[in-house]
Amino acid sequence: MIGLCLLVNVLKAQQPSVFDLKITGSYQEKPLPEILSDLESRYPVKFYYIPDKIPFFPITADFTSQSFYQVMKKLLEGSLLTFSKWSANEIVLVPSGNLNRAFVEGMISKWKSGEFLAPVLASIAEKTYSFGDPNSAPSGKLTLNGKIQDDETNEAIFGATILIRETGQGQATDAQGAFQFKLAPGKYTLQINYISYQSQINYVSIYADADLPVRLISMPQQLNEVLIKAQALEKGAQSTNMGIERLSAKSLSELPSLMGEADVIKSLQTLPGVTNAGEGVAGFNVRGGNIDQNLILQDDAPLYNSAHALGFFSIFNSDAVDQINLYKGHIPAQFGGRLSSVLDVQLKDGNMRKWAGKGSIGFIASRMLVEGPLKKDKLSILIGLRQSYLGPALELSGSVPIAQSKAAFNDGVVKLVWRVNSKNTFRLTGFSSSDVFRYGLNFGYNWQNYQMTALWSKVHSDRFSTKFLASVGAYRAEQSDPEGNDAFALSNGLNSAKFKIDNLLATGRVHALRFGLESNLYFARPEAIRPLGDISAILPEQVKKDNGRDFALYIQDEVTLTDRISLSVGTRLSYYQNIGPRTVWYYQEGQPRETLTVRDSANFKAGEVITDYGGLEPRASIKVSISAQSSFKASYNRLRQYIHLTSNTVAPTPVDVWQASNLYIPPQIADQYSVGWFLDGKEKKWETSLEFYYKTVKNLLDYKNLPDLLLNPRLETELLAGIGRAYGAEFSIRKTQGKLTGWFSYTYARSQAKVSGKSADETINQGNWYPSNFDKPNQINLIGRLQINPTNSFTFNFTYSTGRPISIPISSYRLGNAVLANFSDRNQYRIPDYHRLDLAYTVDNRQTRLKGMRGSFTASLYNVYARSNPFSIFFRRNDKGRPSAYQLAVIGSTIPAVSYNFTF
Repeated sequence: MIGLCLLVNVLKAQQPSVFDLKITGSYQEKPLPEILSDLESRYPVKFYYIPDKIPFFPITADFTSQSFYQVMKKLLEGSLLTFSKWSANEIVLVPSGNLNRAFVEGMISKWKSGEFLAPVLASIAEKTYSFGDPNSAPSGKLTLNGKIQDDETNEAIFGATILIRETGQGQATDAQGAFQFKLAPGKYTLQINYISYQSQINYVSIYADADLPVRLISMPQQLNEVLIKAQALEKGAQSTNMGIERLSAKSLSELPSLMGEADVIKSLQTLPGVTNAGEGVAGFNVRGGNIDQNLILQDDAPLYNSAHALGFFSIFNSDAVDQINLYKGHIPAQFGGRLSSVLDVQLKDGNMRKWAGKGSIGFIASRMLVEGPLKKDKLSILIGLRQSYLGPALELSGSVPIAQSKAAFNDGVVKLVWRVNSKNTFRLTGFSSSDVFRYGLNFGYNWQNYQMTALWSKVHSDRFSTKFLASVGAYRAEQSDPEGNDAFALSNGLNSAKFKIDNLLATGRVHALRFGLESNLYFARPEAIRPLGDISAILPEQVKKDNGRDFALYIQDEVTLTDRISLSVGTRLSYYQNIGPRTVWYYQEGQPRETLTVRDSANFKAGEVITDYGGLEPRASIKVSISAQSSFKASYNRLRQYIHLTSNTVAPTPVDVWQASNLYIPPQIADQYSVGWFLDGKEKKWETSLEFYYKTVKNLLDYKNLPDLLLNPRLETELLAGIGRAYGAEFSIRKTQGKLTGWFSYTYARSQAKVSGKSADETINQGNWYPSNFDKPNQINLIGRLQINPTNSFTFNFTYSTGRPISIPISSYRLGNAVLANFSDRNQYRIPDYHRLDLAYTVDNRQTRLKGMRGSFTASLYNVYARSNPFSIFFRRNDKGRPSAYQLAVIGSTIPAVSYNFTF
C-alpha cells in the first residue's frame, strides 16, 4: 500500500506544472477577465475566482516567452488579489488573506455547480440601422441627430464621443446627450465610447434625415478617463462656443485638496482666469470681476452664498454633482443677471434601477449619498448629507483663541425624479446648508442657505422639448459679538424666487433654436441689530432694504453655415423694477448725496414701482475652422446685473448685504469681446488654446473712503458709480492621454476702475484709473497626474498669482495728542505674491471588484513647503513708536490630510 502511494506521488510530480509554461501575448486596454479567457483558450490552464471581486480596470501588457508566474504578477499588479497553483493546470485568484483550503474549495465548488459564471466580456456591441430609400435619397447633405442614454436609468450621457470612421468626423454629446452630423447619403460606421460603458459600433445607412437612439450599457471596467481636466470638448476646435470650462465630477476627488475635502470652487480656481482674494475667502473671481458678478446655479436655481467655513470649502456635495459648467467667455442667452460668469452645477438624478451609495470619511468632514428606485423605472430618490467636525481639530491648536474657537457646517440635498411617461419627467430638488463660526470668545458668524426647485421636462416631439422651472430660496446671515457692554447680533438675509420656461427646437439641418422667458424676484429681509445678554447697551434697530423683480425674454440660435463656419447668435431682453415697501430719500440737485443734503422723502407701498431699468443684451459667437484640428473663434456679450453685494472689506463676509438696484444704484452693464485660437492634437492627446478678452463695465460700484455700510438707511450716500475695464490673455495646454496627464495654463489679466464724480468726496484717485480689488495680473497653474499602475496615482498642483492691490499709510501727522495716518491713493501697492504646491497620493480600489464595498484612499499635503502666503498687510507702531508693516497669513504651514472614499 505504501509503495502504491509513493508511485502515485511520483507520477504526479512528473506531470508538467502550469508554472512551467512560457507565455506570449499582447493586450491593449483589456480587462482581466478577458485576458484570463484568452489564456485559457491558448494554454492548458483553468482559472477560478470570485466574479464580483475580479478587477475590471484596463490592462496593457506585452509578454514574449515569459514565465507564467511573472505574467500573473504583472496582471494582478494594483489589484487586491493574490494567486496560487491549486493543481497542475488550475490557478486560483483569491482576495489577499483568503488563501486557505476551505475558502478555495468553496469557490471552486460554486464554479462547478454553475453558481459562479464568467463575467460578460463583450467590449463592443454592434448594431445596424437603415434610414430612407437609396433610390430616393436627396443630392445634398442629410442630418443625423442622435441622443445617447444610459440603458438602465435613461439618463442622458454628457461627453460621450462619436467618431465616424469613413469621414474622420468626431463629436461629443451635449448636456442632453445629443449630437448631430451633416452627412452625404451613404453608409457609415459610428464608433461610440464613454467611460465605464460598453463601446458600440453602429453601422448606419442614411438616405434621409434621421434620428438615431443610442443606449449604452454600463460596464464596470474603466477606460482611460482623463481625471484632471476641464472638459475641452465644448472648448475645443470644433465647438462654436468659447470661454467654457467643464469639470468632471470624478476629477474633484483626484485634485489635492484642503484637509482632504474634495471641493468644486477650489477645483475651479485651478482653471485659467479664475482666482480669489486669498485663503479663507468666500467665492471666486473670474477675469477680474467681483464675486457677486458670478451667477451660481444648482439645478438651475440661484445661490447667493457658495461658501462653507468662511470660504475654505464650498456648499456643493461632490458626490451628488453630475457636471460642472463654467461660462466665462461666451455666455448663452438663457443665462443673465451677472457680468462675469455663470457657474452651472447640475446634480445627479437618482438611479432608477438599483440602490447604490457612496461616501467619504475625511480629516475634517464626512459625507454620505444614497440613491435608488422608489418604484423601478418610474420614481427615484437621491439623498446626500455632509457633516463637519472642525471643533476637535481647532482644539489641537497651540493658540488659545483658536483652541477656543468654534466652527461647524453641514448640508443636505434630496432629489426626486418621477418619469410620468415617455414624454414627461418631473424633478424636485431640496437643498439646505448651515454654518457656525466663532473666533475665540470674541465674534462669530452663522449663515444658512435654503433652496427648493421643481422642474418639469416635456418632450413634444423628437425635435421640440420644453422645461418649466420654479424655485424658491432663502439666505440668512448673522454676525455676533457676545462679550461686553456692546454685545450684539446683526442679521440680514434675502428671499428669492425664480420662474423659467425654456424651449429647445431643432428646425432642420442649419438651425438649433433655444428660446424662453424668465423672471426673478428679490425680497430683502431687514438689516437688524439686537442686544445679546442682560448688560448690553445696544438698542434694537431695523433698516429696511430694497426689493426688486426682473423679467427676461431670450432666444439663441446655433447656425451651421458651412462645414467650416458656424454661429451662435442670440439676444436677451431684460426689464427690472425696484419695488416697495420702501422710503426713498431725495437730495439737493448738484450737491453730493449725504445726510445734510436730503431735501425730501417718499413712502412707497408694497409692490409699488419706484423705478425701472432694462434693455437688450445681444450675444454672438463665431467659429471658423482652419483645419480639422484647429479653429479661430470670436464672441461678443452684453450683460446687465440688477443685484449687487455691498461689503466693507476686500474679503467678503457672510453678513455682506445683497443690494437690489434702486433710484440711485443703477444696474451694472458689461460688454465683453473675446477672440481665440484652438488646436486639438491627433486623437485629442494634446489640446492647446489661446484666448484674448476685453471687457468694459458701466455703473461699477465702489465706495467712499471709510464707508458706513451697516444699518445705513441711506446707503446711496456711501456708494459711488464709476466705470471699469478688464483685459487679458489666457494660454492653456493640456495632455489628455497617457500615464502622465494634466495641464499648464498662464493668464495675464488686468482689472481697473475709474470713479470721477462732481466733487472730491465722490472721486477716487483724482479721477484716474486704478487697480480694482481683484486685479492680479499674472496667474500660473500647473496640474499633473501620474498613473503609476491601475490603482495607484500621484497628483500635484502648483499655483502662482500676483498679490492683490492694497492701500497703505505712507505718512502720519499729529493732531493734538493723536497720531493720524495719511494713506496712499487707493490700491497703489500690493501684498506679496501668492504661490503654493499641493501633493496627493491615491490608492483607488474601486475598480478591483465588480460589486460590494469598494473604496479609495487619498493622502494629501496642502501647502507642501509651508509658505505663509499673506492674506492682508496691517500696520502698527513698533517699540520706537514708528509704524511698521505686518502680514497676516490664514494658512502658514503644511496641512496633511487623509480621506477614505467608498462606493457600495
